[in-house]
Amino acid sequence: MRRCFMPFHHLKLVARLPPLFVGDCDSEILLAQYSSSWGSDKHGSLVILDEVVSRIFDRGRSLSESSGLRGAKRADHLKRVYDLILTTALCMIVGEEQKRKIFLAVLALIAEGGGG
Repeated sequence: MRRCFMPFHHLKLVARLPPLFVGDCDSEILLAQYSSSWGSDKHGSLVILDEVVSRIFDRGRSLSESSGLRGAKRADHLKRVYDLILTTALCMIVGEEQKRKIFLAVLALIAEGGGG
């Protein structure tokens, strides 16, 4: 049985919104969250917070309407944003896995070198 040294992690994808959306100061908004399983198999769940993404787009509706994004164009734009969120989250997950593999490889090299 394979044992994981770092069996659980949790990543957050946040967006920093300009004052136009949140008031006087910049604010970070959580868009998606990934939680891995406790098991040695690399499973996990990615949750994209739909209501948060929709709320951001509803606040920016006047901007999108003034720029000509209506109806189908707006829906296409929203789909592209969801695709971007998903792609960014997957890159974070893969990067986290690669970081862990490198960390374990460095630990193995240190252990081999310490043995004399």
